[in-house]
Amino acid sequence: MVLKIIHAVVPEGARDLFVERQRIWTAAMLREPGFEAVDVALDPTSDRHVTVVIRVASRADLDRFMAGPHDGLLEATRMRAVFERLDVHVLDVVDHTVRSAD
Repeated sequence: MVLKIIHAVVPEGARDLFVERQRIWTAAMLREPGFEAVDVALDPTSDRHVTVVIRVASRADLDRFMAGPHDGLLEATRMRAVFERLDVHVLDVVDHTVRSAD
């Protein structure tokens, strides 16, 4: 499993538009093989910071998405217009614990 973590800095007043366009990305990614979950989190101290955490079963699944639908989706959503900077990290999950149901 891998996590792709994206920290976005958005222009003043663009946070809601970023989140709206991210919902389109989320729907598209969750239709792709291996994409398991997407979380979007807002920084309560700043309206210019958004974090997206994507859980993917494998690097192969992520690479397939990046080589395939990624660029077309980027253009279709005009996502570049709603961020000033992205910091992207792809991490290998080495320990995953899920809280068991009681």
